[in-house]
Amino acid sequence: MPSYDNKQVLLMINPKGRVLTDFLLNFGPSILEQDRGLPELIVNILEADKVRVKGLEEKLKSDPDASRPKPEEILNDILPGYTGKRPEVSALFTVENDYTRQFQPERIVLRYLECSVVGQPFKLIGNSNPFESLRRNMVSLAVFNSDLAADRLLPETIRYFGFIKPWWMDIEDPQSILDNLPVGTTTIRYEGRLDINFCSHVLFANRAPSELTNLAFDAKGIPLLDQGVPVYIDGQYFFAYDAAFGSKFVGRRAFNKRMNFIESENVEYAVFDGDSSLRFGLYIVSSGDTLLKAAKGRDFSVVVTPIFRSMGGLFSNPEAPSYSRRVKDATNGLFEINHDVKKINGGECSLMKTKLEGHFIGNAI
Repeated sequence: MPSYDNKQVLLMINPKGRVLTDFLLNFGPSILEQDRGLPELIVNILEADKVRVKGLEEKLKSDPDASRPKPEEILNDILPGYTGKRPEVSALFTVENDYTRQFQPERIVLRYLECSVVGQPFKLIGNSNPFESLRRNMVSLAVFNSDLAADRLLPETIRYFGFIKPWWMDIEDPQSILDNLPVGTTTIRYEGRLDINFCSHVLFANRAPSELTNLAFDAKGIPLLDQGVPVYIDGQYFFAYDAAFGSKFVGRRAFNKRMNFIESENVEYAVFDGDSSLRFGLYIVSSGDTLLKAAKGRDFSVVVTPIFRSMGGLFSNPEAPSYSRRVKDATNGLFEINHDVKKINGGECSLMKTKLEGHFIGNAI
């Protein structure tokens, strides 16, 4: 195992999005003690550019041939408008295509941050594929959510156990999945949970709760849908959903317990803006704001029992060339900070329950 003490500790994280935002706001002041205002500034810059990208999307929907800024124009002309009196922070960002959006627009993302925890320096690197990079030994540490880990690792259990998930394996717990992989499958280790980015994968429908009073639920609070009812999903979580329903669904599925999954680029759009037939979506909800915005005042229902919950996690790879005992020091330091983060966040999606009140169906388990 590599163990040279002079190796730089590399920690990879998504360069934009909820995990990065939560990590910066909760851990940032402690890992950037010399510049405590920087984490919030970075988040504000990324959010400002997200607003710009959404406006560009609307423009391109009406005119697909409309001009769009080039990467160098974004960095040289647009980014300085976000940095204000701190032009030096521009070096922390780069521009990437956002392939999750319809027109794949270029947007500002985090490039890197030089940080320190309990005296141990480390480099926080923005990368769109932290799991894959960790597994390929490119970095020694990575932060990503437990649902991403589940989806990437579950195909290995399918090859080992077949399509039936072992009943004792908990897909909400990355360690449970790793413990059930064949020996030698991966060198990734789950260091433990980080109390950030709590979210739930929930079913929602384009109907008011009063229109679904006859909907039956199984013993675990999951609706028993007729075979023809479509359930739109984000394809990146297919294996996690498949495993979840393979163990939770009873009753109308007989031998084949799977739902009628249909992958969609935009789950909210597929449910709300399709025809008037009953449609369900399986969607990640944190605060509930995005779902409310997508509904645009239209009726909808949310199944109160999540398919599964997700939260941040810290993962390592001792076989990475950059691994050294310094990685363990950084890991321990991050979990020390996490003790305080846990006291603040509490691990509950209470904001979602408040904002979506009146839209829930079923009984909480």
